[in-house]
Amino acid sequence: MPSKQKSSQKLTRTKTPKNKNASPRRAQFRLDVEVLRRFFEHSNIGLCIVNRQNQIVEYNEALIRLLGYSGEELESLSNTDLTHPDDLEAEIALYRQKIEREQDNSYTIEKRIKRKDGTYIWAKVTASHICDKKGHLQYGVGIIEDITERKETEERLLASEERFRIVSEMVSDYAYFLSRQ
Repeated sequence: MPSKQKSSQKLTRTKTPKNKNASPRRAQFRLDVEVLRRFFEHSNIGLCIVNRQNQIVEYNEALIRLLGYSGEELESLSNTDLTHPDDLEAEIALYRQKIEREQDNSYTIEKRIKRKDGTYIWAKVTASHICDKKGHLQYGVGIIEDITERKETEERLLASEERFRIVSEMVSDYAYFLSRQ
């Protein structure tokens, strides 16, 4: 992943964690920006950060491999460009329900994402939004997991169940027919 800017800043948790069962060690945990960058870069799952205009500004190698776009191509695309047209309305509605109405700062959706070769993969996308201290949206973070194999298996299972239902009905009808003779 192209490094836009390297930093040796330290992020420190200053508030007590919301989890009352958290250990004192966790409460004092210092997040090193470089550690977070390495986590982002070396994750086996697609990760990206988008700006307020929904343009991809950071991404990892896993996302490049998953979608087949170069880094420069990803930077020229937005969520709208990548989302299957039939899935876009549902995602926008979910975004408005969760984010704009401030019900939550994240959502998860299963949708189709366009690869560079024009094919679509099924993905489980978890999107979170990062706001400034005043509550204004600054960035979005996306976690993109390929679930194509699972969705194809589900489709085959549904088709198999439908075939079984049809055969079962035919056998039942035939048994009824035989019993009437």
